[in-house]
Amino acid sequence: RTVTFALPVNGLWFYGAALRPIIEPGTIEVMIGTSSADIHLTGSFEIVGDVVDVSKTKAFFSEVAVS
Repeated sequence: RTVTFALPVNGLWFYGAALRPIIEPGTIEVMIGTSSADIHLTGSFEIVGDVVDVSKTKAFFSEVAVS
């Protein structure tokens, strides 16, 4: 099976030092497995640009397709 998902960048937020939800540039590591001790696939991608406050645009879900 192939699993494809579209991960919106505003779903990669976390609370910054000022306790506001932000997105920072950097490398995002992706790991797929049955548990954190049993990783089968890994990959990474880079977020570029400035730090962005996403207080009003946070995403919590992504679209997924299985084929």
